[in-house]
Amino acid sequence: MPMPYFSGVVKKLWILTALLALLNIIVVSTYGMYERRVVRCVSVGVLLCFYFYYNRQRNRSFLLFFSIFFIKDFGMIFYDTYWGNSFYFLFGAIGYGVYTQNIAKNAYFTLDRRLMLGSLLLLLLGGLIVYLLIENLSIGFVAHLNIPLFICYGILSVIVALCTFQYNSIYNSRRSFWFVCVALLLTVSDLFRYIAFYFSLDLLSHFEKLCYLLAWALLIYISLHPILKQEEKQDISLLEEEVKPTSDHT
Repeated sequence: MPMPYFSGVVKKLWILTALLALLNIIVVSTYGMYERRVVRCVSVGVLLCFYFYYNRQRNRSFLLFFSIFFIKDFGMIFYDTYWGNSFYFLFGAIGYGVYTQNIAKNAYFTLDRRLMLGSLLLLLLGGLIVYLLIENLSIGFVAHLNIPLFICYGILSVIVALCTFQYNSIYNSRRSFWFVCVALLLTVSDLFRYIAFYFSLDLLSHFEKLCYLLAWALLIYISLHPILKQEEKQDISLLEEEVKPTSDHT
């Protein structure tokens, strides 16, 4: 995709995202919970159609993640039911697993011992937050099966954040930085959604929708960008050159 053409696509992407965000804000301010969930699902579907129309590379990892997370949002429409809860958490956990695998499969992705303690503390903090949510918001779960699915979903969202931070510390590229932003936006969106839903805080519903749509738009931007992947390949080549002398010496 030539850069001039890509620049036009990016403008269309951000205009579309802004219009969808405005639509979500209007619906949150005017209609009930069911309409809010439907318009969020429709908005994601519109962004997904945008991706299919302009995507020329058909990256399987992105396609799989987009498809799973779009399917997950159908569970959001029936979130108050047993199957809606289970469907949402199950496909959300699978989606986060795909996101993590897509990052961890990159060359030279290894755990930095200096970050292991911080990672452990963050995981413990994430586990504590999930536990407190279960203890205080258990009325939102229709059956006990929702609880382990919710725990898996919450822990995997924390693992995604850890992996993206580690990924960015290794490559330190624009692409890795945007992956960190996407992971943070998805995590913050989930947190806002839980608080807004269980405590009836409509203000956070606005921020939840904005964060979620922005995360999708950023990930589409990453997947369509013609230069970011090339820059990261150059970074990998530099890492290979740094490793070769050590390998030859040993």
